[in-house]
Amino acid sequence: MKTMNFSDFLINHKTAIKASLHESVSPTFIGLQEPAKYNKDIETLLKLKKKPFPTQATIITAGVNHLKKRKSLLLSCEMGTGKTLMGISLSYSLLKNGGNVFIMSPSHLVPKWASEIEVTLGKSDEAILNYEIIIIKKFSDMAVFKNLEKNLLRFFICSKEVAKLSYPRIPFLDLTAKTQIKKINNSLSVLKCASCGRELETIADENNNTFLNVTRIDEYTGEAYTLSKDITCTLSRLTQNVEEKVCCKKCRKLISINKFQQTTFKEWILGIKKNPLVGAKKKYGVAEFVKKKMPKHFIDLLILDEIHELKGNDTAQGTSFGILASCSKKVVGLTGTLLNGYASSIFYILYKMNPQFMKKTLGLKYSEVQKFVETFGSFEREYSAGEAHNLSLQDGLITRKGKSTKLKELPFINPLLVKELLGMTLFLRLDEMNTALPNYKEEIISVDLEEQISIPYRDFLSDIVEQIMEGKKHLLGALANSSLSIPDLPFMAKSVDTSKEKLGIEFIEYYPLVNESYITNKEKALIKELEKEMQQKRRTIVFVTFSELGVAERIVKILEKSFPNQIIKHLSSAINPDKRDKWIKDNYADILICNPELVKTGLDLLDYPSLFFYETGYNVSTLKQASRRAWRIGQKEKCIVKFFTYGNSPQYIALTLMSKKIKALNNLEGRLVNTANELASLAVDKGISIQEQIAKAILKNDDSKNAEAETSEWSFSPREWNPFELHYRNLQSNVFAKEVKEKALIEVSLEQRIREDLGQKTMSVTFIKNGEQMVCEMTADDIVNALKDESCKNIQLSLF
Repeated sequence: MKTMNFSDFLINHKTAIKASLHESVSPTFIGLQEPAKYNKDIETLLKLKKKPFPTQATIITAGVNHLKKRKSLLLSCEMGTGKTLMGISLSYSLLKNGGNVFIMSPSHLVPKWASEIEVTLGKSDEAILNYEIIIIKKFSDMAVFKNLEKNLLRFFICSKEVAKLSYPRIPFLDLTAKTQIKKINNSLSVLKCASCGRELETIADENNNTFLNVTRIDEYTGEAYTLSKDITCTLSRLTQNVEEKVCCKKCRKLISINKFQQTTFKEWILGIKKNPLVGAKKKYGVAEFVKKKMPKHFIDLLILDEIHELKGNDTAQGTSFGILASCSKKVVGLTGTLLNGYASSIFYILYKMNPQFMKKTLGLKYSEVQKFVETFGSFEREYSAGEAHNLSLQDGLITRKGKSTKLKELPFINPLLVKELLGMTLFLRLDEMNTALPNYKEEIISVDLEEQISIPYRDFLSDIVEQIMEGKKHLLGALANSSLSIPDLPFMAKSVDTSKEKLGIEFIEYYPLVNESYITNKEKALIKELEKEMQQKRRTIVFVTFSELGVAERIVKILEKSFPNQIIKHLSSAINPDKRDKWIKDNYADILICNPELVKTGLDLLDYPSLFFYETGYNVSTLKQASRRAWRIGQKEKCIVKFFTYGNSPQYIALTLMSKKIKALNNLEGRLVNTANELASLAVDKGISIQEQIAKAILKNDDSKNAEAETSEWSFSPREWNPFELHYRNLQSNVFAKEVKEKALIEVSLEQRIREDLGQKTMSVTFIKNGEQMVCEMTADDIVNALKDESCKNIQLSLF
């Protein structure tokens, strides 16, 4: 029988495959066939200050036209492809005439969104439209905008941590229920009575503090009096006495008082009313406030950045996501790692974004996640030893009469899930951008585990294995963790409690044979590889996974001693997420040490083209995201990623398993497989998690000689632009030529005006440079030459 690899099969039958795909999948975006139909969309994008790349423009245009007819869209775009720019461009294209965009992102990305909006749309007088950026820190920040018209584009940026805050609460006087808010400018707003339309008066005290001048009515006596000056008032909140009612001083119509008191998130979900906890911080959830207090469909476009982090069902952040999505006209999710290996991880994301698709197309209820896993994932049923008599063998399969005792989901995703995602998902890889990125290479640095470490280490693992073989499966996690961490801290004693009841009675202990001054082979290899980078003046990041155990502090000390002339810095988890980007920029380092969890999303680490994974752990998503922090648009240096590991050890087994898992997930996210081995990787060990596979390898005494970790390498190879990209480039060239011509005309006009006004005379010109001012007499030629001089571009000249 003749065989061929998958790549040859595609090439030999591409015409038939293309025709078959066109019949089964009818694309709604026909830009590749008729790009001129999207001229208006392209012209809109070309007005942006920061213009998208051709491939980005294709994704944006397809997304805009999708959202004109449908509610939800997922952008599954690899790290570095510009998801933030695409999200802003989508917002501008859809709502340039006015509307509200609500962006929910991780806290450390809030400043990035704000700055990127200003770069893309322009600042002040140079902005391409009138827009506003509002960073939401508490629910009352939203109240000001309740009754405002959607006459300009507004970006509300809120961290997912702030959006979820919903408990406990104190009584809240909601002025917006019976008032109208008139926004005068960015810093001044006034309240108007909703009944009579008159502006509510304000009064000021001797310290120039402003208070609202309204009438308060005593509930028992009915007596009306003006609020005293010592009661502080803001736009959305008054100090409240529940026995009194507040009304407009002009028409005496009541301003309603809404009282909320909750304690915990669980009680809030269940609707249980209780008094607030004594001394607890009192907050009201932004998401809930938008749902209950803002007008219906106040949010025109909801953008959920890093949406894969909101996959939870009953988590506070996941619930906030669902609340906001339910009251938004359009919803867009952005992610670089849509799938994490488990089918259930995307179930609630899809249901909250597109419930109609889940209900009508897939026929699933919100409670039927198990049915979804059975269709697009994998699971196993576990039985107790006493139920063996209920099991029977049918057609080679073990079955049971009755219900199984335990159901466990396995890390596997059926490739058919991609077919279901095609109707609402746009995929983009960095290597599809057709942009001249520098080379990218991954390399494994494998060293031998010394006998001084290996002997007590393997004895320790063997003792744990023996306990597991006796039925103590709860030790599998401890086995996996210890097998990875001990070789990197071989001087630290370690113990594992083997009692199932965790009573601290039975322990297995690791006794080190080396002390803290011992330098391991892996540390020596790290120093050697860093020496190469320092000689080439390449700044490097060293990732350590077990930083909380002290690995980071040890590496800092060793490197400071080995590289006394280099600057070594450690990014600690104590640095707030929203300040990490600024911390990295403000703290120059030749070698930066940190946990990959701290920088895995949103940060552009262009200054560090060398990334060293001293440890990898077993979090596939973290490894995949962190390894691409430097390789992205704007990078000029070759990017090198090195993985350090002990050969013939569980560390190497973990690296091997992670590389296979990443490759399989890449296939599901748009990378077409082209070999039989890659196809097989979709199903390799689908039924066991990485932790369990590490434990399994140790149980089998697998020395990993036959295992092989797969690495990636990429070099830029230009391709032909597709018809839409080519059409976009042509229109972009026309716009650029027009802008150059207009700029030249303006410069000629200014030069001509200066010469005509001055002639042979001189005039006093004011210079401002670095905050210092000076005045001198200049001729027309002097002024024109100064305006053209590049060295004067940061100097302000006051001419007219």
